[in-house]
Amino acid sequence: MSNPGSLYRPYDELVSIKILGKDFQVPKNNMLLRAMQYLSPENVAMGRFCWNEECQYCRVVYKRDAQSPERQALSCKLMVSEGLEVVEVATEISYCLRDLKLKVGKTGELRESHTDLPRFMLGGLSVLLKSLFARHRPHRPV
Repeated sequence: MSNPGSLYRPYDELVSIKILGKDFQVPKNNMLLRAMQYLSPENVAMGRFCWNEECQYCRVVYKRDAQSPERQALSCKLMVSEGLEVVEVATEISYCLRDLKLKVGKTGELRESHTDLPRFMLGGLSVLLKSLFARHRPHRPV
């Protein structure tokens, strides 16, 4: 079925995945970021992705199926499988997939700016800020 060239791993069929509530058919045996490039070739190719886990711009929150818990992963390292559901994407991915008319965010509303941090980054940010403020508090004798 495929003539993958050098971008995609060879595949015999397409699998169904859901990205932010919208269904898509993507090549089996490929990483999620490559599958997104299959859906929007020009935009994903121009994204600021390193493709090797360093940039973190391709981070997603996903579920393997409807009953599984949400997990975080880098889409450059996550293999697509039938029924995969991506429930949240990093800002760079949402920008690269803009032509697919996806809804961003849990409530289905588009974010107003690209400066909003995805939910999965806020936890780490709050821990970092707490540790910084804890170190720089002036010592008060009791």
